[in-house]
Amino acid sequence: MLAATFERYWRESRARIAGTRDWKDYTPYELRTVGALTRLGEPERAIAMLDFFFSDQRPAGWNQWAEVVGKDARAPRFLGDMPHAWVASDYIRSALDLLAYEGEDGTLVLAAGVPDGWFAEGRVGVHGLPTSYGPLTYSIRRDGKRLVVEVPDNNARPPGGMVLRLPGSEEVRIDRLPVRFVIETR
Repeated sequence: MLAATFERYWRESRARIAGTRDWKDYTPYELRTVGALTRLGEPERAIAMLDFFFSDQRPAGWNQWAEVVGKDARAPRFLGDMPHAWVASDYIRSALDLLAYEGEDGTLVLAAGVPDGWFAEGRVGVHGLPTSYGPLTYSIRRDGKRLVVEVPDNNARPPGGMVLRLPGSEEVRIDRLPVRFVIETR
């Protein structure tokens, strides 16, 4: 039922974005689905939804979401609080899930929602991110066709270890620290 629920959400969202499904408005509380899709192993869908939500920030250029977003940005309507703090908290939680989240098996899952394009901007990672297992620090940077992954010693110590789950790459288990390794990309 869980998979069917998110599959339906994805179908209906894509139809809304493509304009093949009529809609009037929605609440950007849907930003929480970005984290859910990441945790469900659907990072491409998570990023597609995040891109849609960013394109629907209102008013354009204000870097915020209203409580309610209408299809017609120029139509007079109720927008709710602006900026809307609950929507912002859903965004923050989902953005953090893209970078790291606590797995159900006592692991810390790293970079499960980080698209390859982010490495064009330089290094991606976290420094001192609070987790139940202590502060988490890691970094990943592109070096030509390789990704260089570094996880220092002074770090969180989850009982199940860490799992690097970069989209489009093989999963890598990290059971000892410090560690530095290279992933060959296409």
